[in-house]
Amino acid sequence: MIEEEKEARRILADVVKESLPGTFTKLSIALLVWLFGTLVFLPAAHRIDPTRAPLICSLIVLIGFSFFLFGTVGGLRRLLDAASSFLACHYGKSRQKPMFSLQQSKVGINCILYVVVTIIAYALYWPLLQVLHPSLAGLVFILVFLWMLWIIFRTINALIARGEQ
Repeated sequence: MIEEEKEARRILADVVKESLPGTFTKLSIALLVWLFGTLVFLPAAHRIDPTRAPLICSLIVLIGFSFFLFGTVGGLRRLLDAASSFLACHYGKSRQKPMFSLQQSKVGINCILYVVVTIIAYALYWPLLQVLHPSLAGLVFILVFLWMLWIIFRTINALIARGEQ
């Protein structure tokens, strides 16, 4: 177990050195676009012209936010995978008799991290989608919810299949 933890720690350190600066920069820019868009430009657009200006402003902010947020996907995925390996090793080390094997813990923690990141991403998109059309925000929520159920179901199946081996 100690060897796996050292390897997971080394991989996490390498991924952080490699992916974190670019991912953090793009994510910071995306959050600044979102903050200015939702807290400054959308309220100002509602005051200028309550019918058309918020729609145009929301589209512009949505495109800019999406551009930078989707630029972080590769680095964020590597960071989440490395973090789940490290957390799984830490979980196995902290327990006298772990309930799951190391690989099962990695799969479960990875699923939890992906679901949390997806919920945060949807929460950031919600005000921008709501301005475009309330039904669009609801439709995207349904798709995100179905994707999360699919990920959780796939993870549970993987855990069960590995548990039977």
